[in-house]
Amino acid sequence: AGLLRKDAKSQQKYGIDIRKIKCLFLMSGFYDMDLKENLISSTIKDYIELICVPSKQAASPAALATGKEPPCLIIHGGDDWCVPKTNAVSLYNRLNKEKTTLAIVKGYMHANVFYSYLKPDHEPAKLIKKFLATYLPTKQNRSEEHTSNSSHTDISRMPSSA
Repeated sequence: AGLLRKDAKSQQKYGIDIRKIKCLFLMSGFYDMDLKENLISSTIKDYIELICVPSKQAASPAALATGKEPPCLIIHGGDDWCVPKTNAVSLYNRLNKEKTTLAIVKGYMHANVFYSYLKPDHEPAKLIKKFLATYLPTKQNRSEEHTSNSSHTDISRMPSSA
């Protein structure tokens, strides 16, 4: 989500050359800090202050999105108890939908979206591999079946209007 920072100062501070970024994938995060359903803990508030973000809005990738970002994959646990999935939907709605895939993955909570990538049935890992094979093909992932049909890929079958 930090890669959506548009200001030159942040790009220089973190060594980001936005022109070289080919794609992004984002997982279970607070993407729209203004959503009323977000219960921002004191830990998150302290973190925002630690990284010197001047406001909640400046820490909101959804607020910084222009629709000109590189292809994006947004993965969110369908059973996430920590971060409401409306954050992922809000960010998705502000990005170029032709280059963005949103996956709300049923059966995954907040942290287990990140665990067990090596298990063959780990759905987030499959989504990431497919996405990378599409946008960053290598010798290793060329054999992966992939298409470039970016969309709202909602594994939980949640209506796209949610």
